[in-house]
Amino acid sequence: MRDEIEAGLKNAVERGEKLEDAMASFINAGYNPAEVRQAASSLTHGAVSIMSATHFNFPKQESPEEPPSTPPQEIKPSQYSLPKKSSKKTILLIILIIILILLIAGIITSIFFSDKILSLFSS
Repeated sequence: MRDEIEAGLKNAVERGEKLEDAMASFINAGYNPAEVRQAASSLTHGAVSIMSATHFNFPKQESPEEPPSTPPQEIKPSQYSLPKKSSKKTILLIILIIILILLIAGIITSIFFSDKILSLFSS
């Protein structure tokens, strides 16, 4: 469940939504506030204490694995960073572009030298 929340929070932040607003949306949707805070803190690599659910005007639900609550802190954009996207798609795109360029060069070359190519195969 936490992976689902974490993926949703990451998606929302990538679309430009504030982390706090994304957390509030998950809590409003009925997700456990403690799980939402844990997913957000793992998303930010533990660099910041996530605001408690009382910041969103929701009653705080205690869970057994939740550490003792700390006072809410303001989150500054410079205090957290998302993991960088994998470059596998970029590498694949570059390889496909190179293949396309080679194919186009081969076609152009075969058009210009079609007489010589045909004479090679006919002899």
